Amino acid sequence: REGRVSAAGMAALLRHAWRDSLMPEFVASMSLNGIDGTLRRRHKRGTLTASSHLKTGRLEDVTALAGYVQAQDGARYALVVLHNAPSVHRGTGEVVQDAILSWLHQRKQDVPVNVADEQGNSTMNMENQT
Repeated sequence: REGRVSAAGMAALLRHAWRDSLMPEFVASMSLNGIDGTLRRRHKRGTLTASSHLKTGRLEDVTALAGYVQAQDGARYALVVLHNAPSVHRGTGEVVQDAILSWLHQRKQDVPVNVADEQGNSTMNMENQT
């Protein structure tokens, strides 16, 4: 498959949408972690419940998670995880997403984070949304 949207591009869109007057409706269209939609069965207990408004996506060998996360210290972040790998859609993608989501939720520092792969392609982009 050919990627049409980069994680950095998706994160830029999320940051822009956060500042738009229609932000409340946009965020309300996303699943609330552990409560409803495609995320109702994930993180039903614990501190991650209701901490994030996210959209999920899954195709053969592809998983995606994107939206907004509120850290325990109150900081808000845009989160984008695009994962392409053989059989990643069979559960391993969710394991990686959950680890990243948990790490971000527990962050105590108000510092932007951008993680890139060996070729310098942005594979995950999280930036503070205050």
